[in-house]
Amino acid sequence: MGGGLKDVVREMGEVKINEIYTCFFTTENGFMGLGPEGLEERDLVVVLRGCGFPVVLRREGRSSFRIIGACYLAGFMFGEFWSKGWGERVREETFEIC
Repeated sequence: MGGGLKDVVREMGEVKINEIYTCFFTTENGFMGLGPEGLEERDLVVVLRGCGFPVVLRREGRSSFRIIGACYLAGFMFGEFWSKGWGERVREETFEIC
């Protein structure tokens, strides 16, 4: 991870950043994060119920998705998403994961 990217992450808040999070991204809703190597523009960043961190999903075929990996998304770690009441900024969906 380059020095400039580390500076951006430092501004996001205190969290231990794993070196596998090498791709900086922003969501359509304006959230910033770090994802796994190979992250693609068409990938989805989702918060799965019961999971303490967001994950990246990639469409596989017509109606199913594959988990690409965990990601860091500012404000969405360790249940922050649920406690901050950001439901109006996101939508709830059901995914078939293969």
